[in-house]
Amino acid sequence: MAAHGKVSTALGSAILAVVCAIAMASCEPNRDIQAQLDEQKRVECLNNVCAGDAIPAHDMHSEFAFKINGQWYIGPREYGGYGGALAFFWPSKTPANQEQATKHAPEFRSSASGVNSNFYDVGVEIFLRAHSRPSTDTSRYQTLLDAQANGRVLKREVMRPGLEVWHLRESGGSSLSVWYVATTLRDSNGQPPVLGCDAGNAILDRCTMAFVWKPGQAVDLRFRASHGPDWPEIYLEVMRVLDLLKVPLPKQMEKQSSVPQKINSAILPSHAEA
Repeated sequence: MAAHGKVSTALGSAILAVVCAIAMASCEPNRDIQAQLDEQKRVECLNNVCAGDAIPAHDMHSEFAFKINGQWYIGPREYGGYGGALAFFWPSKTPANQEQATKHAPEFRSSASGVNSNFYDVGVEIFLRAHSRPSTDTSRYQTLLDAQANGRVLKREVMRPGLEVWHLRESGGSSLSVWYVATTLRDSNGQPPVLGCDAGNAILDRCTMAFVWKPGQAVDLRFRASHGPDWPEIYLEVMRVLDLLKVPLPKQMEKQSSVPQKINSAILPSHAEA
């Protein structure tokens, strides 16, 4: 009986060891999956308000708070701010989320019964985003100089003091583009800010620009090509609006209730819309 007991004990220990090994093996993939989910959540929360965040103290009626690459900012609500999206109307410079904006921006027409908003025709959109790559990309101005060296510049002219326009044949050779250069201003690279516009349809198509604003943070701009000749003035206004965004003081970093920040969704479209 003693021998039988020893065999049973040994067999039981062996079975227990197998069960534990199987359990541990089955847990390993789950740990990997959980680690991946945790990292995905961490990255998402760098640019989004997440549960448990200590939202900086701010005036909920006149200000908005948002994160870009883990950095909190507080800015005037009249410019929008949802997800780091800002906008103003041109040429009046009226903030796009200002109450009764049509009274201050005669160029803007809001949506109404049978009437479509003309936001995309008169709005200048600013999108802040995370930028993780090293700032070693060739600047747009250097790209123009390279195109000139390669014989792809069809025409370069001075539109007025402080503004040049370059007409380029793209590297593929089948399309043309228009580039506006604010010659008396300087961007984060210490070079003239450059705006690229599609020459295929100067009425409906877009002008765009992207630049590194601060370490780990970049800015995208877009607006109608018809505003391209106003590039120096638009660039200055964009930089002025960005300067309105403030990093919260340590005493402002106190947890508040996570109340959704309301914006005028009829005025401020998402980044994905055309």
